[in-house]
Amino acid sequence: MKKYAICFLVMVSLCVLNLDARSADDKSQQTKNQSDSSLFIRYTPPMLGKPGKRVGGGTRGADTEGLTLVALAPDHTAMTSKSQPALCWFISRPTDIRIEITLDDGRSTKPILERRLDKPTTGGVYCAMLSQYAISLKPGAEYQWFITIIPDQEHRSKDIITGGGVQFKEPAKDLTEKLSRAGDLMVPGLYAGNGFWYDAIETITRLIEERPGDTRLYTMRSQLLEQVGLCTVGGRIQECAGADKTDRK
Repeated sequence: MKKYAICFLVMVSLCVLNLDARSADDKSQQTKNQSDSSLFIRYTPPMLGKPGKRVGGGTRGADTEGLTLVALAPDHTAMTSKSQPALCWFISRPTDIRIEITLDDGRSTKPILERRLDKPTTGGVYCAMLSQYAISLKPGAEYQWFITIIPDQEHRSKDIITGGGVQFKEPAKDLTEKLSRAGDLMVPGLYAGNGFWYDAIETITRLIEERPGDTRLYTMRSQLLEQVGLCTVGGRIQECAGADKTDRK
């Protein structure tokens, strides 16, 4: 009798352990699902944004066949919380053709920045840091930036150009505090939700460089780009066909 009682107790214990293990697994999966869902990123465009600021680039001649430039910028003047932000763009393939970055403040007779860029070794996303050129944006001023591929220096009509509008605005104190407490994966969403497009794109792109195997980061960037009419198709970033270029909901 004692033998059967012991066996029964052992079986009950094993069942309890099994249920506890399942419960722990369920909680772990639930936490993971909640964590992944919380990575959804939503861009809130600023009310000050003026339409028609993004410039698209595409093939213009035989030397640039299949070569596409896309500024990772909305179709309005977007904000940055930094006086020296990163300006990012996508190029479809490597090229030996001359590439330049230009920054215009809309007041000076000449661009305040005009520099030749290193030739891209692969297709993908590249960013230019204004800190590299000792250029700082003034708060409230609107700037237009361009990335230009120059196939023929003597015939600039062949240029492929892309660009966007940018404005520097100091972040609110409460946002600064939230950013200081947030984990790396939460930072892009905080920037985007408060209208700081350029900081959101820069942060995600930097995280992708640091963690190239984390597919969630690519999903976040694709989500953000789609909200301003840029789609990622097979690793290629391009204008979304038939899409409203700016989501202002």
